Amino acid sequence: MKLNKLVLSRAIIPFIIASLLLVLIPCQAFADNEITVYPDSGKAGSKISIKGRDLFLKNVFVYFDTNNNGKFDDGEPAAEREPSWITGDWRATLKTPRKSQPGVYTIYAEYSYAEDDGIATETYTTNFTVRKP
Repeated sequence: MKLNKLVLSRAIIPFIIASLLLVLIPCQAFADNEITVYPDSGKAGSKISIKGRDLFLKNVFVYFDTNNNGKFDDGEPAAEREPSWITGDWRATLKTPRKSQPGVYTIYAEYSYAEDDGIATETYTTNFTVRKP
């Protein structure tokens, strides 16, 4: 009887693992694009690390919107990154301008990709708070 339980448990465990993989892998494949910033606050002149996932697997343009006008302007800290073709993950490091006033600033990540009727752009945002010195 003990041998039958052992054989049965060895047969069931791989089945359970395979079933979980079939359920979990599709969920990962359809996760939303996302960006995060670390740290999420600091003094003017701080280095910040931005990371994200680009499911379109196209270049990502990341910038720190110093004047909070919702668009990239010359002189704003920016980086262009190509995501990993395996995971879609990317990482960029930006430095907040030394003259930034305390407040909340938006960081943008723009993904552009081709569609039948032209180029489409999706934009994702996160915030960084510049603290008083």
